[in-house]
Amino acid sequence: MSRFSRTITSIALLLLATEPSIAQERLDQWRGRQEKIKSVIERVVPCVVAIEGGCGVIVSEQGHVLSVSHVTGSVNRQVKVKLADGTVAGGTTLGSGRTVDVGLIKLDEDRKWPYLDVSGLPIPRPRIKEYVHPKLNLTAMRVITTKLQRASSRTQPAPEIGTYCLAFGYPLSFERGQPAVVRLGQVLEAGDNQITTSAVIMGGDSGGPLLDLDGRLIGISSRVKTSIDANLYVPVQVFRDRWQQLLAGVDVAHEEQKETVPESSKRPWLGVFGDTDRRRVRVRQVQAGSPADVAGLKPEDVIVTFDDTNVSTFPEVVRLLKRLSPGDTVNMRVNRYGTFLDLSAKLRSKE
Repeated sequence: MSRFSRTITSIALLLLATEPSIAQERLDQWRGRQEKIKSVIERVVPCVVAIEGGCGVIVSEQGHVLSVSHVTGSVNRQVKVKLADGTVAGGTTLGSGRTVDVGLIKLDEDRKWPYLDVSGLPIPRPRIKEYVHPKLNLTAMRVITTKLQRASSRTQPAPEIGTYCLAFGYPLSFERGQPAVVRLGQVLEAGDNQITTSAVIMGGDSGGPLLDLDGRLIGISSRVKTSIDANLYVPVQVFRDRWQQLLAGVDVAHEEQKETVPESSKRPWLGVFGDTDRRRVRVRQVQAGSPADVAGLKPEDVIVTFDDTNVSTFPEVVRLLKRLSPGDTVNMRVNRYGTFLDLSAKLRSKE
């Protein structure tokens, strides 16, 4: 036998000896992940709630619900929240932040609610003088108008790239009265104000929690970009930094931008997040109270024409929108499950 033949034989024998052990190791790793996933799901699902137009997650025994601004809408608004067991509860919106897409709801009933324990962060609890009961007038408590105070210098490290994560939500196409849908993905990017993952966000999922396999809450679902592979989440640290303002009913974005956004920089706002789905413009999310919402646009609608122009990609819609101004009316033709509708939205600025 030649030296080459002996070498090939030795490599083959080595592979036969090592491959089964590698396969077994990988199998054991996935079995471990599976057990972690099962444990996280059992603990989190009872805390995930459906809200009109989106989702949220209860993070305190008193009934504080984290969500996003385009779901919670304006301050001191009455909302209905549905729990995994079918219970429907009333809630009141507290503070929000449109530029960073954060929102907070307080469930009205005085009882012990199922909640996701985030004490490991920890999300700071309200200081007595700054806490506002949602039934009271919030206007008098908007005292933080010049400089927002950070809740704490303590921070939660951003998740590492490649971290496995679980996204929970109630997509609009999913039958209500069932537990929350769970999707497995990995962290693709992680910054101070945004986490991107492969855990898909669909219409209705906005405000749902994102956790790692150790059960840590790491983000809240916000929106998708022009591709469904780019699913954006608001890091929990953003909520933590603004916790006192959210509790006090402060419009965080308004207070942050009041002195910095010049009149000339205001842009037309429609209030839609979408993507390109097989050469079609698919609406994924519609912000509550936005011009699109008032016009009657719904998640999962397909926009056929925008401003009397045929469109086949979401970036085309964005480009056409940038040509318009606040106060303009934009006409849209949409395909809603086979029925064509003509809608008109009067644009305005977000400020």
